[in-house]
Amino acid sequence: MLGLFKSFSSNIHYKYSVQSHPTFQSGCWSVFDAKNKTTNDPVSVFVIEKKTVQDLLASNGIKPRSAVVAEVWEFAMKGVQQLTKIRHPAVLKLVEPLETHKNSLCFVTERVISTIESMRETDQHELTIVRGLSNIVQALQFLHNQLGMVHNNMRPSSVFIDAQGDWKLMGFEFLVKFEEFSSGDYFLPQLDPRMPTYMQPAYDFLAPELVMKKMCVPASDTWSLACLIYAVYTQKPPLNTRYNPSEYKEELRAFQRRLGTNKLPKSLKPYLNSLFCEDPNGRISLEALETTDFFQNPLVKSLKALDEYAAKPAEEKVSFLKHFSTLLPQFPKQIRIRKIMKFAVGELSGPRDPATGKYVGDVLFAVCQDMSKLTFQEQILPLFGKLSDYTAFQESVVGNLEVVVKATSDKDFSKHVVPLFVEILKQSDAQHATMQTLLLNQTQLFSGNLTVSKVEELLFPAVVDCFAATNSKQVKIAATVSLSVLVHTNVSKTHIIDRLIPALQGMKTRDPDIVVAVAKLWVSLSTKLNNEQIFTEVLPTLLQISLAKQLTVTQFKELIGMIRTQIDNVESTQVKDLAHNTVVVDEFAEIPQQKSYSSSPAPVPAPVPAPVSAPAPAINAANSMNSFSSLNSIPTTNQASPAFTGSKPAVKQSSHQSFAPPPSFPKPQQPSVPQPSFPALSVKPAPSPLSLQTLQTLKPMNPSTPMSSMNTMAPMNTMNTMAPMAPMAPMAPMASTQQNSFTQPLQPNNTFTPLVPFKPAASDDDFGEFSSSPAVTQTSNFDSLI
Repeated sequence: MLGLFKSFSSNIHYKYSVQSHPTFQSGCWSVFDAKNKTTNDPVSVFVIEKKTVQDLLASNGIKPRSAVVAEVWEFAMKGVQQLTKIRHPAVLKLVEPLETHKNSLCFVTERVISTIESMRETDQHELTIVRGLSNIVQALQFLHNQLGMVHNNMRPSSVFIDAQGDWKLMGFEFLVKFEEFSSGDYFLPQLDPRMPTYMQPAYDFLAPELVMKKMCVPASDTWSLACLIYAVYTQKPPLNTRYNPSEYKEELRAFQRRLGTNKLPKSLKPYLNSLFCEDPNGRISLEALETTDFFQNPLVKSLKALDEYAAKPAEEKVSFLKHFSTLLPQFPKQIRIRKIMKFAVGELSGPRDPATGKYVGDVLFAVCQDMSKLTFQEQILPLFGKLSDYTAFQESVVGNLEVVVKATSDKDFSKHVVPLFVEILKQSDAQHATMQTLLLNQTQLFSGNLTVSKVEELLFPAVVDCFAATNSKQVKIAATVSLSVLVHTNVSKTHIIDRLIPALQGMKTRDPDIVVAVAKLWVSLSTKLNNEQIFTEVLPTLLQISLAKQLTVTQFKELIGMIRTQIDNVESTQVKDLAHNTVVVDEFAEIPQQKSYSSSPAPVPAPVPAPVSAPAPAINAANSMNSFSSLNSIPTTNQASPAFTGSKPAVKQSSHQSFAPPPSFPKPQQPSVPQPSFPALSVKPAPSPLSLQTLQTLKPMNPSTPMSSMNTMAPMNTMNTMAPMAPMAPMAPMASTQQNSFTQPLQPNNTFTPLVPFKPAASDDDFGEFSSSPAVTQTSNFDSLI
């Protein structure tokens, strides 16, 4: 074929891309698949070459003289010329007229895949055959009733199968007007038997009156149709004349004896005798044959109505499509893919009809259920780009999403289907709200068919924007379901933080159902976030929305449970993260004093010796310690009492509860003394304030007493009752005029800082004596103190 087009200038060559090898052979014609270079529509190119004819004649023993070749040429051209005059849905459609060239002929028709002579096994389904024969009946009716012509060449090679599986009539080389030959003067061509068989009359299919009586009537085609039916079901012609008219009569008698074959359909057997009646007037008419049970199959009738769909009013179209959808599972696969799919694609590609578009789409996707991915890619996917803004098609896609997912690869789904989803999510009307809800709730179904790039670039932002913009409760809840699926399959953490979290935090509604749905989405997001982001983003928002006043108790508890679960999860992961942390102590480093929150008192500062310039007179050790213990229990107005941790002797509490504080005295200079270490003591309520009589007995301790002797003191139970006091400064000597003033209460406005130097016992014996000394008694005057 390529050599043919290179050898001459051809219009067909410039307009069509033609395959290099023929698909099949029909008579003298080689049939090639081709496509229109502009529209990409599939067609078939019929070609005959002189070289092929000459080789065929030579193989049959005929010298390929120019006259013989011209006869074949004329025969081939006659059939095509008749085809240009006949236009009917059941007749093969001519696309490009015959082109004649010096060494070849060619013309273009609609795409055909074979003739019923070479029919594939997949095309031999009962419904396919009945549907095809019904088409041939309609074509013959058109010839008889509209054109007044008889076909006279009904054989398997004259019936073609188009790309939709419909049977189309051709082979018009013996077409004649029956009015001219009804009187019995029709003579069949008498050719050399060595001539090609496609030029010979098909005696195996010709009616008896045509062969034996030279009568040409419309009923002759009815006989030929009956023979064609017989050949389709039995895979052989009814007669075997070997193109010899002399054997016709004998073959006819033999055929009558084997007419009742079991291979013919039961619904057709009652009409066999009337179909094969030798008298043309006794045969059943084509109109009557069409009304028999054989042709009144509901599926056949629905396919016929499908052919007439374009002429129906809008109301009938909707009603037909609804009913037709219920019949689809009963059709064989070949009819669904070739016939019904082509119809649906054609309707959707044409002018848009909002009333029928959704139902046409449903028919289309019902056909696609058992379609291969390659066929879906070639035939259906291009529609998604063209119809992405067609509401009826969008609705059909969303309603048949499972079929779409099954029939597409991940790459094709992301490239062709996701943009249509984005277009749906952009809309804000009520019809699209229903579609959005249905689409978003099916995210789990198609999440495995998405590529990461398309999700992050198109789908995820569209779902987030839809969630933020919609006023529909159902859409908002469905969007949370969709986002929960997407963030765990195809969305990076960066997109979640940049796009989704701000949208969730900006939500204003506090509808209980929406709040619960959003809370579940937050919980789902937490698996993609770290602990810090959970504390700063997730938990604050969950706490905020959990205060919605419309929540029920059950919903509130559910939210609180989510919050607690998040905190528990964070705690668990944080503990694991911190498990490797340990405290390393440097033995040479100074350990800072830690603040204690227990009830134990703080250590008491070391006692300060009395000033050298005014040494105090010596007093009894036991009385001094007891006096000091009593003095420490005196509360002050301007100084807090620090904790005391050392062990002290027991002190007998005084019965006097109140007294006026003494006047303030200058605080002497205190030299720095090392602080001893004492065990911590628990603090009990402080004893009652000392009386004036007890105060008079206090005397300073001897500064020369070693501090080490204090460590030998046995802890006394009474020491636990002491209130911690600050170290007391020694009192300065008072004037003689004031020595007896302690017999009167002190003035309340004067302040007194009780700070008496503490002198430890000189030895263990002294300390023991001190510990066992009797209780402090009152003295007569202040002189004994100094």
